[in-house]
Amino acid sequence: LGRLWEYWRPLDTDELQQLATCPYVTLGAHGTTHADLATQTPEVVRDELATGQQWLESTIGRRVDLLAWPFGRATREGVEVARRLGFRYQLLGDSITPTTDADLHGRLTMNPFVSWRVAAWALLQGAW
Repeated sequence: LGRLWEYWRPLDTDELQQLATCPYVTLGAHGTTHADLATQTPEVVRDELATGQQWLESTIGRRVDLLAWPFGRATREGVEVARRLGFRYQLLGDSITPTTDADLHGRLTMNPFVSWRVAAWALLQGAW
């Protein structure tokens, strides 16, 4: 990874705990293994989300009820699983279908190491 390492490096436990004390930061879950949960069964989705949520909550010492779906994608069943786990705010990808669901929101992803060609391809594939 070379020069990209610092950008992609996961935070360690101490860094997460320190970040959680900042009043301007909201930490949310993102699954356990960054699997594409839109392609998984509801049981796998539940295990991925619950395990990640529980780990993060135990690490930062408070409730985690925000979820950013890996790859920005979720099925209707997955959204319902997340709701049952207590996620009150769910972030989907840039090009989600408009919804009236108050807990579903789009997110704009910015990544300085992804070329515009790759970003355009991912958006067109619906896999950003």
